Amino acid sequence: MMLAAQLSPADIADSVYLNGQIYTVNNNSPWAQAVAIKNRRFQYAGSNTGARKYVGKDTEVIDLKGQMAMPGIHDGHQHLMLAGARASHWCKMPEGPIGDAFERELKECAGTIDREWLEVGLYTPQQFPDGKPDRKYLDKLFPDRPVVLMESTFHFALVNTRGLEIAGITRDSKAPEGGEFRKDENGRLTGELFEKARGVVARFTSRYTAEERRASLVAAMQIGNQYGVVSVQEAGTTEDDLRTLKMIDEQGGMTVHVSTHIAWDNEFFGMPAAVADGVIARRGQYASEHVNPNNVKIIMDGVPSPPYLTQADLDESGEPELDMILVPPQVLNEQVVRFDKMGMKMKFHVAGAGASHVALDAIAKARRVNKTSSILHELGHAAVVVEPDMDRMRELNVVGEMSPAFWHLRGNVELGEPPRPAWQFRSLANKGVLLTIGSDWPVAPSPNLFPGLGGILAYGDETIDLISGIRALTINGAISVNRQDETGSIETGKLANMIVLDRNLFEVPVSEIGGTQVDLTVFEGKQVYIGKKN
Repeated sequence: MMLAAQLSPADIADSVYLNGQIYTVNNNSPWAQAVAIKNRRFQYAGSNTGARKYVGKDTEVIDLKGQMAMPGIHDGHQHLMLAGARASHWCKMPEGPIGDAFERELKECAGTIDREWLEVGLYTPQQFPDGKPDRKYLDKLFPDRPVVLMESTFHFALVNTRGLEIAGITRDSKAPEGGEFRKDENGRLTGELFEKARGVVARFTSRYTAEERRASLVAAMQIGNQYGVVSVQEAGTTEDDLRTLKMIDEQGGMTVHVSTHIAWDNEFFGMPAAVADGVIARRGQYASEHVNPNNVKIIMDGVPSPPYLTQADLDESGEPELDMILVPPQVLNEQVVRFDKMGMKMKFHVAGAGASHVALDAIAKARRVNKTSSILHELGHAAVVVEPDMDRMRELNVVGEMSPAFWHLRGNVELGEPPRPAWQFRSLANKGVLLTIGSDWPVAPSPNLFPGLGGILAYGDETIDLISGIRALTINGAISVNRQDETGSIETGKLANMIVLDRNLFEVPVSEIGGTQVDLTVFEGKQVYIGKKN
């Protein structure tokens, strides 16, 4: 038996974690007591005795004291820049109905934001009298300063009169196709911007300096680390984001791996098709060790958010509601074939069953044309998928990315018109569809995926088991972005991404899983988050 004294210096571990209950997500050896880490990778996973062989005089030894550890989390759907900017440069939408307290809180916050535009989020229509948002409530507080309130799904916005003037929006303005400048019964602009119409104002807001952008992205990554996130699919990336992420990586500041999905034909992100195509052509220059820009995001429809239901459903005959589809099918098919041929992974925002159907049609076309492609394209949110399309997801090798924290935990067990069963975790899993989990932060209040995990373990007929849930948070995400050889499980040779929890998920009631706290996050061997307990 080799002792530490007999090891060459090259074999001595940088750190060793002992006395843990480590769930590895490795089917061959699902549990370990200890791990050794060397040069950012797992050098060993197994028993305490085996790990101690790698301890030298300079090895950091950490006693887990029986705590559960598992691979770091892959968040399948985040908006890093948006989340970081909201935390740093926006006002938080006051809670409760519009009234004196609302006005006082918003005015106080506005005084702390030194920017031309005041950005506020996130509101719900129910906060306004009669459930009808109107610019008049903002005009009362801010007659001279442009203000935009973002709705809780980010698919709608409310702008005051000064903001509309700066953006050049009048009652005679024509909204972009796929969008709407909302008017009341008298033809007066209410200030509400629907879907693609948000992009008209987005051209004027969120103009951040390079340093503000860097700080926002770093802050967002660090917040993610607090919840055990070490890998992210960024679901709406701009060229400024790519440039900044590469700079952060070159400076050694990345604490997550980011698969950036370049926003295509998305005015909200300032990425109309022509601009996005230019960024896609230049994407290679932004690739780095922790940034993979070889992905595209396309928004297919809106959201099933009352009172404005902008999702694309299937009609009574089972045909998709094409008037609700934001990218015409013929255009979509051409683009998906093109991106697939370029080797780019696609993420489709789909909220309704019709949008899922149209996206699958486009993927099927790409599979027929590009016969050797094995890219795992995915349906983002995948909230409502009819059974024939579940079969197609399996046949086409399409990932089902779910965002449970925002939707099903609010009790939305049915969505769409007519209402259909939503969040079909078990049905999709039983069909053999690869499931991943995304927070959709900042649509969700945080990138904490444990409430979502707890929810999918107690969802009636659509419940899945704990092992499947953990895999959806870890190795499935790695498979989805083709990094399963590097991360997603705790195995010798893989990057040392690991989190330590305040409870053993296998020993507590399902009702307690949603309250799980992360005590320690290790990213490539480095402790990037240490909780208060430590």
